[in-house]
Amino acid sequence: MAQSLDKGYTPNPAPAKVPFEERGIGVEERVGLSLPLDLELTNQDGKKVQLSKYFPGDGKPVMLMLVYYRCPVVCDVFREKTFQTLSEVDAKGDYQMGKDYRVVVVSFDPTETVETAQGVREADLRDAYVREMPAGAIDGVAFHVATDNAAKMLADGVGFQYKRLENGEYSHPVVAFVATPDGKVSRYLYGYPSARDNDTVRNYRLALLEASEGKMVKTVGERILMFCYMFDPTRGTYTIQAFRVMQIGGGITIVLLGGLIGGLLLTERIRKRRRASQPAPPPSTESVSVQASG
Repeated sequence: MAQSLDKGYTPNPAPAKVPFEERGIGVEERVGLSLPLDLELTNQDGKKVQLSKYFPGDGKPVMLMLVYYRCPVVCDVFREKTFQTLSEVDAKGDYQMGKDYRVVVVSFDPTETVETAQGVREADLRDAYVREMPAGAIDGVAFHVATDNAAKMLADGVGFQYKRLENGEYSHPVVAFVATPDGKVSRYLYGYPSARDNDTVRNYRLALLEASEGKMVKTVGERILMFCYMFDPTRGTYTIQAFRVMQIGGGITIVLLGGLIGGLLLTERIRKRRRASQPAPPPSTESVSVQASG
């Protein structure tokens, strides 16, 4: 039966039209799947390299960014904030970008040149990453250009959907990818990170630690951090797990109680040994007087 609009009935609103620039744009996560490691790219020095170059099996995870260098706003801000955040991650964890983990940046615009990639790399490392990089570490931070086919293959490998607009610019998501040392997609980090936000810095740090399968861990505190935090895909962040905190608390309590009981038992044993080693007291020398009867 039809319902009258003048009796409080509200029809379902028509779905809002998605702007053309955003149609077909997004991310389909490929966590656990392998990257196309045989893909050929051109680095900032003009050398042809395969993506597998950055996954030599040495236990180092990789932070991957897909951008285009002439992007008017989004990509510049994204790269700058990402490098600033990594700088803060390194400061708090005593890591070194390029030494403990690699950063690979690839342009999906096939018209961009090696010279542009080189200039952007130098500017990012000079202005955004504020920590000093030791000799050799800078080789672990590489910027690339790619053919249209290569860019699309890499984008498909991580589920990154972008498109070229009529004005020559690109519409694309804002996301960084973290890959394991053997070239599998491990984690997605969405949006513009902030080096001033402790949660964001922790998320980046945990994503790298997780991807390294613990090989980047340098302290007991980091081991506990990895144990207590797990990635929540519904919230897109690492959240503390109360049960694991309780496990650690219970373990610490057991250790403390065990130490206390052990200490008491040891103290009692020492006392017994001391008493046993002491010489026995001499027998009593008191004389007994005997009175003879008359």
